[in-house]
Amino acid sequence: MQVISLWQNLSSHSLWQDCIVHVICSVPQGSVLGPRMFILYAADLEDVAAKHSVNIHGYADDTQLYLHGRRDDMTSTARRLENCITNVGQWVSANRLKLNTEKTELLWAGL
Repeated sequence: MQVISLWQNLSSHSLWQDCIVHVICSVPQGSVLGPRMFILYAADLEDVAAKHSVNIHGYADDTQLYLHGRRDDMTSTARRLENCITNVGQWVSANRLKLNTEKTELLWAGL
């Protein structure tokens, strides 16, 4: 069991209290297990993308969703990607992760 100490804000008057938290499951920070455990934890994200026929590429904790579409089919392609991103957001929330909207970008490339 791992024990960590946190500072907790008790009120809006900036009163802080030290509290002890007992962690019953974790991966030690900096361990070689960290990246592997994250990959296992996030593996279901591929199923979310596959449900929308959207390709997925991941490196560490960065994920890219991409797909190809024809010029005359851009509306349905954009809708499919939008629905996939909505489901990814739901999956992220359900799995206690955070989708950083400040780092989320869309690249639209076409001829």
